[in-house]
This record gives sequence, structure tokens and C-alpha cells, in this order.
Amino acid sequence: CGTGDMIDLERELLALPARLGGMALANPATKAGEIFAASEEFTMPLVALIVSQESNQVIEAGQIMSIKQDIRHKNRQKQDKKAKEVYDHLSPHLQRAVDLAKEKGSSSWLTVTPLEEHGFYLQTWCWGTYHPGETLIISIHN
Repeated sequence: CGTGDMIDLERELLALPARLGGMALANPATKAGEIFAASEEFTMPLVALIVSQESNQVIEAGQIMSIKQDIRHKNRQKQDKKAKEVYDHLSPHLQRAVDLAKEKGSSSWLTVTPLEEHGFYLQTWCWGTYHPGETLIISIHN
């Protein structure tokens, strides 16, 4: 495993959702096609309605909800599959770290909104550019 492979693996790990041990830092270059396909699937009923030019047709809320659930289900399956692939290529030390990160409640600090009124500032201008392998420091001011 070369250095480039490890950085790619770390990037894939960071892109996983918090529930799977990642940090949900999606890579737009790899997610763009998937998001575009989901957008096409979601808007298909509206496109069909526009193309038909019939004014008496409507899109049912149940149909939209069904499409949303299907997209979420597909995304979850892809995430679970990707998480297993990444996990299998990690060192035992990183596998243990991912196992700990996946424990219930351990990712809550990643999924809550920091509130300025409580002295927590998490703004992109505070941390600049992050590079894999560096430590990310978040300031907490009182």
C-alpha cells in the first residue's frame, strides 16, 4: 500500500457518515454523479408532467415520499458497502478506532450544531485548508 493509496483510503474513511465511523466530509468529485442520478430520479415525475403538457395531472405526495425513501435506502446501502470495503483495508489500529467511533453516542459531537451563544465557534474561515494526516483543532471560547 503506497502513500497515495493510504491518503485515498483516509479520504474515503473521512467521507463516511458518522454512524459508520467517518466524519461525513464528502468528496464532491466522487459524489457528483451519484447526487445527479438521485436528482434525476427525484424529478422524474415532474419532468413527465411537464412533457405531457396536461394541466389536470398532479404529482401525489405519496409518490414523492416513496421516491425519497428509495433514494435514502439506496444511499444507505452504498454507504454500508463502502464502509465495509474501507474497513477491510485499514490497519488493525485504525479498525479499532473506527469500531470505537461507531459505538452509539460517540459521534454526537460531530452531529450537533455548535452554538455561538454557548461559546462554540465552528466556521470554515477558522480552520482554513485541511490536509489528511494533520490534526484539526477546533477552538472553544468562553
